[in-house]
Amino acid sequence: MLLLQVLDYLAVRHMAVPGYEADDAIGTLARQATAAGVPAIIVSGDRDLLQLVGPLVEVFMPRGQDGQTFTPAVVQETFG
Repeated sequence: MLLLQVLDYLAVRHMAVPGYEADDAIGTLARQATAAGVPAIIVSGDRDLLQLVGPLVEVFMPRGQDGQTFTPAVVQETFG
């Protein structure tokens, strides 16, 4: 896939887990980070990932030049 070749060329680390959706891999990485006390920021337009938001996990959803960061407080305010 061309995108993976570009990422390799730019030395951008990436991963894929055969047989699993990207959401599952992202969730696993976020969980591992928070278990180690490391904050995680997920950048995605996929609203399903908002279920991962927690004390150490934020989701940034880009919109054109801007975007919105979903923290636990924003998720609570927005969705109840």
